[in-house]
Amino acid sequence: MPSSSSGPEMDTDERRPTATPPTRVSRWAVLSCILYLSVAFSSGGVFPFSPFSMYADIGSRVPARKGPTPKGAPREDIGPRAAIITAKVDGEFVRAENLEHFSGLDAASLVPPRGWSSSMQYRIDEVILWLQRNEMAPDEALGPLEVEIGFLLVEFSPDGIRSQQWKPVTQGHAWPRH
Repeated sequence: MPSSSSGPEMDTDERRPTATPPTRVSRWAVLSCILYLSVAFSSGGVFPFSPFSMYADIGSRVPARKGPTPKGAPREDIGPRAAIITAKVDGEFVRAENLEHFSGLDAASLVPPRGWSSSMQYRIDEVILWLQRNEMAPDEALGPLEVEIGFLLVEFSPDGIRSQQWKPVTQGHAWPRH
């Protein structure tokens, strides 16, 4: 018969306290953990165990190499580099979104130059869409602004920007956006 005392619950058959059994960790879980940690610490900078964050400072990224070389020949280390899409009006860099009613621009040709990467593909897509949605109507007068849209090619060194080069891809006319 169970007692109404405030002590531990007693099993009626054996009159001893009931306890929850200890939690057991699967042998496979322990082995998996050990295997994961040993691979993570022994593999170095191999994905997904890389010590570098995805959007780390560009100076710490793996350097690019310049052009094809004969088999076995060393390649010139030029450091990280990027192609940044932008527009230019009268020698000044502007955002394409500050212009409208475009004419003469080939939006489909806006592809980063061969050998140059762009981590801003979304930005290239935005500019292409903006150009396509804001083309000049057939009965509209030609815009007063001469526009170049292309890529600013930037090479980095450990000390900062090593070089910049403007590479226009398409040219035409536009109106300033009000």
